[in-house]
Amino acid sequence: MDHIHSNTIEDVRIPGRHLSLEERGMIQALHRQGLSLRNIAAAVGCAHMTVFYELRRGTPDRKIAGVIWRRVLQPDF
Repeated sequence: MDHIHSNTIEDVRIPGRHLSLEERGMIQALHRQGLSLRNIAAAVGCAHMTVFYELRRGTPDRKIAGVIWRRVLQPDF
């Protein structure tokens, strides 16, 4: 049976894949609400260390025409 005719479609995050902007925004929003790394990881569907690295990395500020812009990601939920 090939994948097209499979009836077991799972909505699970694929390991090794980069985080999407939606997932990054979700991590930021849940972190602001005070959730633990493990609770955020469960909600996003990734490892708690992925959440840790994402929060530590953050989103860098950009300087455009002398003005510093901070990009805040907003989740779609």
